[in-house]
Amino acid sequence: MALELITGPAHAGKIAELYARYLDELAHGRAAALVVPSSEAKRSVQQDLLARAPAVIGADPLDFDELFERILRHTGDQRRLLRGGARRILLRRVLPDAPDGLAARLQRLGSALLGPDDVREADPALAEMYAAWWRALDDAKAVDRGRMRIDVVRALETDVAAWPQGEALFAQGFDDLSPAQEAALRLIAERSRVVLSLAYEAGRPPFAVLTDAVGRLAERAEIVDLPAAPGDRHADLVALERRFGEPDPDARCAASATGGVVLAEAEGERGEAEIVLREVASALRAGVPGDRIAILAPRGAADRRRLVRQLREADVAVDADEQRLLARTPFGRALMALLRSAWADEPGDEDRLTWLRSPWSGAPRHLVDQIERGMRRSRETFQEGVDRVGEPIMRALAPPAGTRGAATPVDEVRAAVRG
Repeated sequence: MALELITGPAHAGKIAELYARYLDELAHGRAAALVVPSSEAKRSVQQDLLARAPAVIGADPLDFDELFERILRHTGDQRRLLRGGARRILLRRVLPDAPDGLAARLQRLGSALLGPDDVREADPALAEMYAAWWRALDDAKAVDRGRMRIDVVRALETDVAAWPQGEALFAQGFDDLSPAQEAALRLIAERSRVVLSLAYEAGRPPFAVLTDAVGRLAERAEIVDLPAAPGDRHADLVALERRFGEPDPDARCAASATGGVVLAEAEGERGEAEIVLREVASALRAGVPGDRIAILAPRGAADRRRLVRQLREADVAVDADEQRLLARTPFGRALMALLRSAWADEPGDEDRLTWLRSPWSGAPRHLVDQIERGMRRSRETFQEGVDRVGEPIMRALAPPAGTRGAATPVDEVRAAVRG
């Protein structure tokens, strides 16, 4: 079997090449798995695949942890995978005096393929807590992500059932590869075809973190090094991209090819605000109309509001109209709850309560409070409470006319909004 490594600069078409090979594998009726950088990326990847092929059968992108869990199940291991709150609760019960950050540290140790015995010499206290955590997982017949990564790599080393024979693996480029991820790719490549795309250019500082991993993989890989693709991208953006990550701050922040893009560095939020103020003031003094100056704030709403306030404190008038997702407004939350209740075979109590609490339901507030109190004290179910208070609540729970049975779901939503 073989490992193929697709490398090259940004916009060289590495991901397009990876997807083309993956789709070709599926089109020929061969089993293949596609790993993408995160669970959040999966929906956009599915849309991208559908844009490249009129129909796709068998495409189900995974993130790396889902890949590890799938391999674990292939071996017949049915231990529960503890995530989030369940993991934190067990960790607190087993190690109530654990220092802050222990949970994340144990996960990183798993990613590095280090078990309790591997860290005992360097940090005996940590090794003791780590071993206690593994014993707790064994008692609970469970694994966490860190333990799963170690167990999966061991399974790939010894168990022929760990990876389906003949199934190819395609992995989309990552900023870095953990030892567990790298080991999994290498071991699967010993059994089947593996194609990995990486944003990597030898000798460039931004990619230095990948140099060792690429070197190890390249020993057994066929390397496809794609050249930069010709295109109509603006020269300023190309120059900025090439300078980004340079170790010399002056080189990093130098004006781009035509001076149209400048990369500025600042320390802290106030430093960023001062740079923005300076650039805005400079543009205004140069005669640029205020309504031709746009400021993009990439972080959350709190940072955006802070920047707006600082601009206004400097006597710069700012139009800061904000767009929000409908579902994050009171009306949107009520609408979503109403639609889920209308469309679900078994509507959830929380959705129905959310709708009833909203001013658009028309439900008398004191009757909703009565139902909630009864549920909170475990005296009755939601439906029993509705039956008890009667007609006003039942009328408020009825979906607006047209919300069920319209020509399309969009028509049903329109009817709900109008209602």
